[in-house]
Amino acid sequence: MAWGLMGRHRVYQYPFLAGSVFVGWLLPQAVSLVDDNSLPDGGYALTMMMAILCATALYAGHHFRPKPMRALAWQFSQHRLLTAALILSVFGSIFNYWLRGLPEELLRPISGGWTGLPTILAFFTGVQIYGFAIAALHYAKTRSPFALVICVYDLA
Repeated sequence: MAWGLMGRHRVYQYPFLAGSVFVGWLLPQAVSLVDDNSLPDGGYALTMMMAILCATALYAGHHFRPKPMRALAWQFSQHRLLTAALILSVFGSIFNYWLRGLPEELLRPISGGWTGLPTILAFFTGVQIYGFAIAALHYAKTRSPFALVICVYDLA
C-alpha cells in the first residue's frame, strides 16, 4: 500500500488495489489472532510470515510480469460484437420459449422456488438480457439498424 501512495497514479494500479484488499482482509484477523489461545506455539508467527509472503507475491507478480501473450492482443470488432449479441439473444429466446411451453405442474413453485428443468431453463433465458444489453450499447454508439432490430426482438 505504501508503494501505491508514493506516486500520483499508482493508486489505480494492481499492487495498490490488491494490497488494499489484502490489508482489509488481513488486519482484522491479525488483531484478533494475537490473543487467541487456540493457536499452537509459534502459530501466530507462522501465520504472519505467510501473510508477508503473500503480500510479497502480490508485488512480485506485478513487478516481474512477462509481456502479454500475442494471442491475447486481439483487435476489437464491432461486427463480431453484434454477431455475439444476436447469438445470445436467439439462444436466450429459445430457452424462454421452451420455459413458457412447460406444463403448469412443472411451473408450480416447490417450497418457495422452482426446481429441476424450469430452473435450468430460467438460467439460460437470462442470456437474452446480455444480448439485448450488447445490442443496445452498439446501437447507442453506431446507430446500426441491425442492432435496433436485435433490441426490438429482445424487447418483444
